[in-house]
Amino acid sequence: TDDPENLCVFLVLFENPLLLGEHRTALFPGFGPALQRLTAAMLSLPRDSQRLLFGWLKHMPSEYFARVVDVMQQYVTFTLTQAGQNRTDASAAVLLLRDLWDINHEMGGILPEWCFHNATISQSPDLQEHYSQWQQQQALVFSYCKYPFLLNADAKRRLLSFDAKRRMESSTQELVSLAWRQSLPVEATFEQLLQFRVRREHLLSDFCGQLWWRLEHQPACLGLPLSVEFVDELGVDAGGL
Repeated sequence: TDDPENLCVFLVLFENPLLLGEHRTALFPGFGPALQRLTAAMLSLPRDSQRLLFGWLKHMPSEYFARVVDVMQQYVTFTLTQAGQNRTDASAAVLLLRDLWDINHEMGGILPEWCFHNATISQSPDLQEHYSQWQQQQALVFSYCKYPFLLNADAKRRLLSFDAKRRMESSTQELVSLAWRQSLPVEATFEQLLQFRVRREHLLSDFCGQLWWRLEHQPACLGLPLSVEFVDELGVDAGGL
């Protein structure tokens, strides 16, 4: 609809106490279908009507804006955790949360960032699969990782660890293939590429020179654990030399 009066209905709906009470999913059995229709209606608005509606939201009291964010977060959680729900409905709510996140950013932070974190998504066992799809740039596949505001610090830490492990495995395979192609001993190849030999009195120049060579010729090796050997000094680099 293009009628501002009709658009006001959306603002009124978020004041409905059935959506706002504690334990709303238990008190209101129709919570899921109601939010599914509300979300679909907002996303199907003409672009000009969406801009007008979100323009109003920008200037609503922070308590109201927080209420809208909370209702959509609860809908995402409800859809992903309740049996019999269509999990793809969560993607529509995430798209609305993205618009609310953009408003929050544009207005300098109506709400703190943690209000947009979703615990269910952050703890999802499917998160690594979503990350892989996002990394592979599968544009037609929905991925939570396209919307990092949903993820808390622990989820992002786990994804960084997963990414580092995957890159390490890929780098190892690449170096093994290189050794085989050149008919070189695998162990010697790894030692040559992963060990830095530096003189203590020329520590910075030796290290930077060898690092630059690796960046130019074998950047894959930088995804693996590196070791340092000090020339003419016996010992193992265990962080204390």
